[in-house]
Amino acid sequence: MPGIYFELLGESPTQASSYRFRSVEIKQTGFRLDGVLVPNTQSADTPIHFGEVQMQKDEDFYRRFFGEIFLYLRQYKEAKYWHGLVVFANRDIEPEDTQPYKVLLDSSQVTVVYLEDLGEDAYDNLGLGIVKLIVEDEAKAVQQAKKLAAKATTELAQKTEKEKVLELVKTIILYKFKNLSRLGGSRNVRDG
Repeated sequence: MPGIYFELLGESPTQASSYRFRSVEIKQTGFRLDGVLVPNTQSADTPIHFGEVQMQKDEDFYRRFFGEIFLYLRQYKEAKYWHGLVVFANRDIEPEDTQPYKVLLDSSQVTVVYLEDLGEDAYDNLGLGIVKLIVEDEAKAVQQAKKLAAKATTELAQKTEKEKVLELVKTIILYKFKNLSRLGGSRNVRDG
């Protein structure tokens, strides 16, 4: 009696004639979240943070992202509060169909950031500067990478942290020039 469903919503049970009732088995596939920040100590108001970075168009992105979050919440029952951060390279790659997730996207539980919107002042902050480097054109990326490397060298006291940051900057630059051959034929990245 699917009409009862609509009656419970305070609506007309005749709406049920527009629907087909089914019992559906959902198969669970493996999910992998880019980043989950779990608080060191649990408190009533400390959220778990879910982060995803999306650099290419994928119309199923939000389906997967929210599916992964809710599957996590199902499996880790101690998680009460959560926040999601989605980072897109630009607006063009955000999925067009956001209707099923509009309530979540419009809420304070989800933050969407577009790297193309980070201004030049992002380079004043080492972390934000590294993230902005990802979406810069090649010529500007090289210039900013040098500045970020110098900033890391002067600002970071721990040698291991400094090495990780420098390696990350190097990796971003090498990725930007991935079409150049490292063995010859084209200019070697290290040769400038």
